[in-house]
Amino acid sequence: MHHPDLALKAVIEACDRAISQEDYDTLMSYYAEDAALVVKPGMVVRGKENIRKAFIAIADYFQHRLVVTQGKMEVIEGGGNALVIMETRLDIPTADGISQVT
Repeated sequence: MHHPDLALKAVIEACDRAISQEDYDTLMSYYAEDAALVVKPGMVVRGKENIRKAFIAIADYFQHRLVVTQGKMEVIEGGGNALVIMETRLDIPTADGISQVT
């Protein structure tokens, strides 16, 4: 049996690894040219090149130590689209352990 949620989760995990490793070429391969990224409520970045720049700025902000993982995932599908609601974890390894951002 095909599990679209599992396939979607695998893509999201691949993107998390790419973000954590700052592998923007791999990360951008998952984005459409007209994609939109919600950086935070009220801040939406549009277009593949602007999304790349946003991820680079985020890496700079977190001093290139950000590790991205996901918690609980809910997928709502309809009309050929999926809305994914996830608990995103942003961790920063420190000398004293791991500091969790969200």
